[in-house]
Amino acid sequence: MQWILQIFVELTAFCLLAIWASNLFNIVFSLIFAPMFSLKLNQISFFGLTLQLHQKKWRTHFQKPSLLIQSNVVVDLSKEIPESIEQQDRNFNILRTGTMLILSILLVLWHKDVVTDFLLLKEMGIWETFCASFALGVLFHSLVTVGIMIYTYAVIMRRLGGYVQSLINRIRQGATFESLQVQPLSALPYKNPSRTEVMMYYNFLLPYLLTTGQPEAMRAPIQDMTTYFWHRQFIMQETMNYYWLIFYYSRFEVNPHTASYFYEKIRSVIENDPDANSKRIQAYYYYAIVMDPVKARQCIAEGLAVVDQFSLPGCERELERQLLNELSEIMDKQGLALTK
Repeated sequence: MQWILQIFVELTAFCLLAIWASNLFNIVFSLIFAPMFSLKLNQISFFGLTLQLHQKKWRTHFQKPSLLIQSNVVVDLSKEIPESIEQQDRNFNILRTGTMLILSILLVLWHKDVVTDFLLLKEMGIWETFCASFALGVLFHSLVTVGIMIYTYAVIMRRLGGYVQSLINRIRQGATFESLQVQPLSALPYKNPSRTEVMMYYNFLLPYLLTTGQPEAMRAPIQDMTTYFWHRQFIMQETMNYYWLIFYYSRFEVNPHTASYFYEKIRSVIENDPDANSKRIQAYYYYAIVMDPVKARQCIAEGLAVVDQFSLPGCERELERQLLNELSEIMDKQGLALTK
């Protein structure tokens, strides 16, 4: 039985606790240093307990229980966005990753005796096994993060992921969705993009198709997203994809089963998101799927009340205002009650 306990301790320390420690470091580091790079930590999730930052206040809500600790760093839109934001974002990631690597090396050196014995497969006690496994686990995950960062900046930024980043930069500079001239994936010169890159790209293709009056062309990317996200565990960085799925199946191809399925996967997130886009999506969902016009009207009013605080001026705010007013007009024509 001793060897079973030994293996359990090794796997727990190396594969689970080391990852949690790395994620906690990212959270603390981001809280302290992200503002120095015109960034901010806007979401944290501890095993399903989620904190969202809104107007400098943290809101707490619960998602589905999970073994993950997650966080999300975004550009701080409450301040003027510097022209060098892309470089600042890169510098922040390099500093964060480099600091974690240095700390993990120091941790291994601190436990060098037990780490050496562990690597030489010497007989060890449970505590020594835990310390060695944890230190090596933190170092391993730090090296993996370094590898991912190098791959991202040296490879992905020259692929579809780099093109997506250029679209983000253009929107930050005031470009409209129409001016982006976003093309279907098949028309782009990027060969064999990863599924993650494709899903990120859809978050720009879909609003472009919507604002240029091509809702029928949205169907293909939506179907691809539906297949990809159907059995996938929700992670914060993919929130916008879920928003588009819920909106599409509540507006253009009304499908109560599919819309409700994705809504339930992110219910706690979307219902605690105070921004105009979440209110717009909820309005369409309550109107077409739940068939609750009073709740839909409430979401429309809440969305319009905050639309000028949402994201970037221009394209995003105007799109949200247009879609909220569009639903309001639809409900007016149908004579749906404004109040209970």
